Amino acid sequence: MINFIPFQDHYITFHIREHNLIKDEIIQLIERENGKSVNESSDYIVTKQDYENSFNFEREYVQLLLPVIKNYIQRAFNEYMFLSNCTITNIWYHIYSKNDTYGWHIHDSVNWTGIYYLKLPKHAPKTDIKSLVKKNKVFTPKVKEGDVVLFPAHLHHRSKHLNTDEQKISIVFNLVNK
Repeated sequence: MINFIPFQDHYITFHIREHNLIKDEIIQLIERENGKSVNESSDYIVTKQDYENSFNFEREYVQLLLPVIKNYIQRAFNEYMFLSNCTITNIWYHIYSKNDTYGWHIHDSVNWTGIYYLKLPKHAPKTDIKSLVKKNKVFTPKVKEGDVVLFPAHLHHRSKHLNTDEQKISIVFNLVNK
């Protein structure tokens, strides 16, 4: 099911019905990847990510996920944003461990950002997004494990400190309008 949130909040969410079928295999494939940690400051700490390889669509977990997720994305854009052709430009994962965080940032040179919540512990923080319309308003899309959120890439967003012992894993991707 796709939920359209009124335009002032600028995001779309949907659930991947195949999530329970692909989750464990994607996690196993990600664990075999040669990712790097991020520790730039107290605002940017990630246990493992593979952003440096984000334009490589031959990675095994990407090969497994893309055929599933592309149809949902295209349907969401066709039905709610009236865009008929969006292309994923790059895709990568983030593995967050306790106290990891990723501070406020944007994604330049693309139109849309998507986040697939592959593993989302019950009390783990979701993505915060700053409103473009209402100054100083921060909203947090209501998502659960297996959901995807799509939003304009120029909106500032973050992942607050993970406060649980269980890891959080998200797969992030960018899209452009063609």
